[in-house]
Amino acid sequence: MLALSVPAAALAQVPRTQVQCNGQIITEVLVRSHAPTYGGLFERSPILGRLAGAMHVATAPSVIEEFVLLRRGERCSILLRRETERILRAQPFLADASVTAFADGMDGVRVEVVTSDEPSVVAGIGLTTVLPYVRSLTLGNANVGGRGVYVSGGWRHGGHYRDSWLAEYANYQLFGEPWRMRIDAARQEHGYYLSTTVGYPFFSDVQPRAWRVAAGVSDQLIPFRSPELGRVALGLRREYVDLGGFVRLGAPGRLALVGTSFSMERVRPDRVGSIVTDTGVIGDPSGVLEGRYVPEQVARLNLLLGYRQVNFLRVTGFGALTGPQDVRRGVQLGVTLGQSLPWSGSSADATYAALNLYAGAGSPTSFIATEVLGEGRRRQARDEWDALLWSGRLGWYLKPHAHHTIEGGIEFSAGSRQPVPFQLTLGDRRGGARGYERDEVGGGTRVVGRLEERWHFGTLPGTADLGVALYSDVGRLWAGDVPLGETTGYRASVGVGLLAAVPPRSRRMWRLDVAVPLRREAGAGVSIRVTNEDRTRAFWVEPSDLRRNPDRTTPLSVVGWP
Repeated sequence: MLALSVPAAALAQVPRTQVQCNGQIITEVLVRSHAPTYGGLFERSPILGRLAGAMHVATAPSVIEEFVLLRRGERCSILLRRETERILRAQPFLADASVTAFADGMDGVRVEVVTSDEPSVVAGIGLTTVLPYVRSLTLGNANVGGRGVYVSGGWRHGGHYRDSWLAEYANYQLFGEPWRMRIDAARQEHGYYLSTTVGYPFFSDVQPRAWRVAAGVSDQLIPFRSPELGRVALGLRREYVDLGGFVRLGAPGRLALVGTSFSMERVRPDRVGSIVTDTGVIGDPSGVLEGRYVPEQVARLNLLLGYRQVNFLRVTGFGALTGPQDVRRGVQLGVTLGQSLPWSGSSADATYAALNLYAGAGSPTSFIATEVLGEGRRRQARDEWDALLWSGRLGWYLKPHAHHTIEGGIEFSAGSRQPVPFQLTLGDRRGGARGYERDEVGGGTRVVGRLEERWHFGTLPGTADLGVALYSDVGRLWAGDVPLGETTGYRASVGVGLLAAVPPRSRRMWRLDVAVPLRREAGAGVSIRVTNEDRTRAFWVEPSDLRRNPDRTTPLSVVGWP
């Protein structure tokens, strides 16, 4: 048996002398899992207290055990103890974890694993001041029955078109193993999508291997923004399959990864564009997209290569108000090299290349990092590169005080010679500039600079951490070679955000952001956003208008490097 689940009262009666892991034999592994600790308002209100208790089931110890690298009968290792803590904190349903060794009264040690959960309730609502007042609704549970399973469903009002329905399912311990499964499905106002991924992510340097299988299909209208033509769109259907794996070569802390994958994709764009109006979808009389994109089919064998020399630093207050976070120090590189297979009926004889490069350095008070993703393919017939995509972020965190964080960064996204519909905007919710969500200009390259000061000004004991943020965004587009692309000037905005983490030390942060554009022009306006997300688990997340274009052969780093 890997571990024992022991009540807190029983543990309190056991002599507890903390020791270092120095090769002693592990005689017991004890697991204690805690639901989120609610006090304050929840203690004073019997209704809130019962509601909080009824809506959350603490993570089952058997789920936690599968991520524990220390085992009874084996020797205690500092590396495995630290990696166990980090792997547990990397799970989205856990807020924090500690792994401690205690003397067992003889020559061995007892290892105690203590975890605390993130709140499991998933809820959201979109309201307006006109009928219908409710425009969207999301409900779900991020840790169903304490089993590490995420389930949610959503609805969005479609206006003149059909309503959208969305469903998400994620299992972070499939079949009792540390394997992950994710399914995303949606029926949208126009079209649908379905994607499935099953894999064993590369959680730790001590892990010998990892693998992934992914498949999906989508049929969507891809929008293009234009001040003159309005919302022009082009239909696109994609089907893909990708499967592969890799093994570790070298010792933890400095290692290489080598593997292979097979991928196949079919792309079917519409020949002519459409215009989405309030009364229906009509043909685009301008013909600006007619014949721009052609159907393609490709099957490819890929070589996966990686190099990793990193260690992890535990910090607080970078991506959360007070919650813990593990940041990478060092260098990490993932490369994918692929060659199309002519016997598979591929319409493009091409060599494919993709990379992900990360580098980070610093301390708990000052940390700088950068991450760059890129991909492209070289067609043999044309002897030129196309399908080029680049994105990345340079970010810096400075903590002059325990309750004060300054975060700055530059984000860029770019694409050229794209074989599928592609356009970037300043209105993208993740990659754009706040205050310009209704901007009708699109381009092929986008750069956005961000600066934010956050203050954690207090805690409602047992209820929430509270904070405030002042921020500014500055963004610009370049036309590039995308349809209807235009080059803009620099567009800036300033804003203020009210922040809360419920309960205290949760890594999920609620934000109420109000942004005001500094230029009066079409598409600019006061922006009000309410969000709830965990920004501690990824340094760079590609914006949605870029994320739909990359080849479904994912660069090695995205396969599962934390």
